[in-house]
Amino acid sequence: MTLHNYIDDWREVANNNDGCTSFIFKYIAKVLIKRNYCTICIQHDFDYRYGWKYGIPRKEADSDMRDGVIASGHPKIAALMHTVVRTIGWLFYKKS
Repeated sequence: MTLHNYIDDWREVANNNDGCTSFIFKYIAKVLIKRNYCTICIQHDFDYRYGWKYGIPRKEADSDMRDGVIASGHPKIAALMHTVVRTIGWLFYKKS
């Protein structure tokens, strides 16, 4: 595995991504609190798709997403998002 592979994988996720996959998170972020969590969500989607390949466990991906939203000043939204991904994220995390 090389840096080139990592960059290719990142581009694939970023180019085929709509930011936060969940409509409700997009609505909360963009309409209610006027924030865009797109980069945080793209990283989370990358971690879900390629975490197995780069040693990023699902729990770490979810915590990193939560921490990013907290850092943006929205701890309650972060808690909601974290609860949702911890509850149903296993359906989307790729294991290989």
